[in-house]
Amino acid sequence: MERRRFLTTSSSGILAGLTGCLNGGRRNAGTDTWSPEIEGTEPTLSFADESSLTLEASDVAGLTVRPPDPQFIAFRFRNADWSPNPASVSDSYPPQWAWSPARSVSGALPIQIGDHAEPGEYAYGVEAVADSRSDDRSAVETFTITITGE
Repeated sequence: MERRRFLTTSSSGILAGLTGCLNGGRRNAGTDTWSPEIEGTEPTLSFADESSLTLEASDVAGLTVRPPDPQFIAFRFRNADWSPNPASVSDSYPPQWAWSPARSVSGALPIQIGDHAEPGEYAYGVEAVADSRSDDRSAVETFTITITGE
């Protein structure tokens, strides 16, 4: 009886160990420490200026750029240029760009400062998700757009 219990316990341990090795390094949604790198430009612009925000992220399946309030800055989401191209774009405001599988991405998002914008610093957020079908694991970085009175 002791030998059977030993073999059963040993077999379970070996099987669990091999399962971990054979999964190809994939992460378990509930146990890993997913930590993407998210970078964004922080431009200084004047009234009516046009520019593009340069964005980069690693190990992401989805990105959403959250514009600041109030809406002195027009974000041209439809004109965003991503590399690689996203697999899909949600029909929402703001949109979510999605890639499958997760990967490193870079892009340019055109913006325009309104004629009547108030000088100041305005924060925009970039939210990344590990799985574009679920928001269980997300990370947000905040960047600043400065509007001068010139």
